[in-house]
Amino acid sequence: MKFKKQKGRLIKINSDEHELAFTSLSEVSEKLDTSPSGIDEKTANQRQSQYGENKIEYKKKNTLLRMILHQLSNFMILILIVVAIVSRFLGGITDTVIILIIIIVNAVIGFVQEYRAEKAMEVLKDIIPDETRVVRAVKTIALATAKLVPGDEVLLEAGNRIPADVRFIETHQ
Repeated sequence: MKFKKQKGRLIKINSDEHELAFTSLSEVSEKLDTSPSGIDEKTANQRQSQYGENKIEYKKKNTLLRMILHQLSNFMILILIVVAIVSRFLGGITDTVIILIIIIVNAVIGFVQEYRAEKAMEVLKDIIPDETRVVRAVKTIALATAKLVPGDEVLLEAGNRIPADVRFIETHQ
């Protein structure tokens, strides 16, 4: 069973959504209630309110202090801190130092990974195009990428960035 986050809550993913990549074009068109002439504005508005905007939600950027505290608040790290304190009171300086080194190394590695992940999300945010061309109600229009909905026919040309999950209907070389 798979889940995805939508509008701040987890919902079960219909297995049919993942099967669209392996079904025929006519079945995809039927399931998404679309055609080569595109969907109409009424359908697009309904889907927009049902699925929300086509954009990646970025959480507020964490401060460096918050990232470090996050690494130190891990349950296993808290146990190691308690063990280091107990070890120090029992006179085991060497054990205490080794445990503290493990805690510090773990916190540094976790911090670096979290920091890199945040930087990667910032780069990804810049890659997504602001506007794309789609076919709606037989007309080709320029549309904000956030307004794309399932069933939209996206027109791509050489050099375009792909604005969403798409299924290629026709390609030319």
